[in-house]
Amino acid sequence: MKKIAFLLAVIIGLSASSRDFRFGADVGLDLSKASNTKGGTYPAYHVAFVGEYDFKSATEGLFLAAKIGLNAKSWSHDFRLISQPAKRISHPHYIQVPVTIGYRLPLNDIASLRIEAGPYFSAGLFGNSKVNLYNGMAKPYKNSEENCFGKDGLYNRFDTGISAGIGVTLFGHWEIGINTNIQLNKFDSAENRSNRTFGLCTGFLF
Repeated sequence: MKKIAFLLAVIIGLSASSRDFRFGADVGLDLSKASNTKGGTYPAYHVAFVGEYDFKSATEGLFLAAKIGLNAKSWSHDFRLISQPAKRISHPHYIQVPVTIGYRLPLNDIASLRIEAGPYFSAGLFGNSKVNLYNGMAKPYKNSEENCFGKDGLYNRFDTGISAGIGVTLFGHWEIGINTNIQLNKFDSAENRSNRTFGLCTGFLF
């Protein structure tokens, strides 16, 4: 937490000393899916503090952006346990820092096309993973529940990959678009699983 607080202080300090540096916030609704699972995607979300340096302007040219946020990467997996239908549902939460470089192309007086990509780094904070049994009853029976992280956790805390997005900048301040995060390492080495997220996001830069 001390490192995060220091980084935030540096970002705020830079914003005060450079007219080309802006900061704001970003929120999104995502669909998350782990590799080597059955059952499709699962709802997730993210909220983030954003810092951006514009090399030319807020509506045109190259920019460099960094975020510090909370990302949920929930997923589910259908399987059979003791010959009964079962589902594992996991809700891991991470603090995530993507650093992207992008470009804005003006479309008209109020809108610019924005595209960006770069690496992200994240660390698992909290979350649980449970197994439900489905035996024909109206409600599933919870067979087990465990922590995602920690001393007895199921998954690796460290998560790194590629973040990318495309969208529109409106009036030089509002950001609307779609984004994706692709994990390159494995959060569950035993099952050879990694996370994928894809979603809608909106933000505002001062």
